[in-house]
Amino acid sequence: MAATKKSSKKKDSDQGLDQSVESFRTSLEHSVTVSRDRLQEVLDDAVERGRMTRRDAENLVSELLDRGRKQRGMLLDELERVMKHLTGKPRGKSFPISGYDDLNASEVKTRLGALSPAELRTVRKHEQAGQARKTVLSAIDKKLKD
Repeated sequence: MAATKKSSKKKDSDQGLDQSVESFRTSLEHSVTVSRDRLQEVLDDAVERGRMTRRDAENLVSELLDRGRKQRGMLLDELERVMKHLTGKPRGKSFPISGYDDLNASEVKTRLGALSPAELRTVRKHEQAGQARKTVLSAIDKKLKD
């Protein structure tokens, strides 16, 4: 009887994993990735052509970035659940900017725009402990004040 309970739990566990993976796959299939720079470029063009005001363009960029951050968070949460199920332990949180230590200051600054305040603080702490580039630290501070 104990073997039957274990078999039943494993089957339920596998079914839950299948549902999590399918949910994650569906979320990815319905998502769109557009860089902040490309989005800004398109909206700047619309402003130049008189199709929208600068203020409307800025509001739209802000709203789309907020929605993108929320969607990214939901996808990462789902991935975390799948990884925890597979390994029995949570996946370690990754650094907000991939390949950070190989980037120059201007490359880092261009990637700050899409980060949440918590992610900006994580990057700031890492930068202070590492290269401590004044331009990067001041750009992060500016973003945190916005």
